[in-house]
Amino acid sequence: MIHLKNFSDHLNEGKMSTLDIIAQEAQDLDSFISDAFSEFPKLKEDEESSKKWLTDIYSNRTNQ
Repeated sequence: MIHLKNFSDHLNEGKMSTLDIIAQEAQDLDSFISDAFSEFPKLKEDEESSKKWLTDIYSNRTNQ
């Protein structure tokens, strides 16, 4: 699991809530990642780690 501290410069609690909403509204993982990158372009700075981290967020959200 990617640790949130890697993204602490870019995200705060409000942004995490936004990611949760994006995950809820996404039709699938690919659309979630695409929408998250559109909403938070700085995540693309470390795209590989960001994709793994976003996958964890999406998986956790869809398993609730």
